Amino acid sequence: MKKIISILLMLVLSVSLLAGCGGSGPDLTEVTKKYDQAAGIFNEAAKLVEANGWNDDAEFLEIHNGLADEIEKIKTLIADPEQSKNIDADAMSAGLDGLIQELQAYKEAVSVPVK
Repeated sequence: MKKIISILLMLVLSVSLLAGCGGSGPDLTEVTKKYDQAAGIFNEAAKLVEANGWNDDAEFLEIHNGLADEIEKIKTLIADPEQSKNIDADAMSAGLDGLIQELQAYKEAVSVPVK
């Protein structure tokens, strides 16, 4: 479980740092769609965390909340016109693809009650 969380955090940090130098700004339609998908999966996992008792583990909850903060940073990066014009849309899209896969694994891991 800790390995999954570590990988998720690494991916989220990587995605949030994927900003390049650019001109007027890229088309972020696909990036936004993938972010919405990732956020939806995380929100579903968050419900499972609560339902299955994972939120009783303070260390796990701290990591989970950190992941939520990082996902929020991605949202802010995409939504801020000044920051979004520097996003490498292809790299961020690829990073979000990886994040979606890892979030699916995370959701599956928290779908069982904590031991």
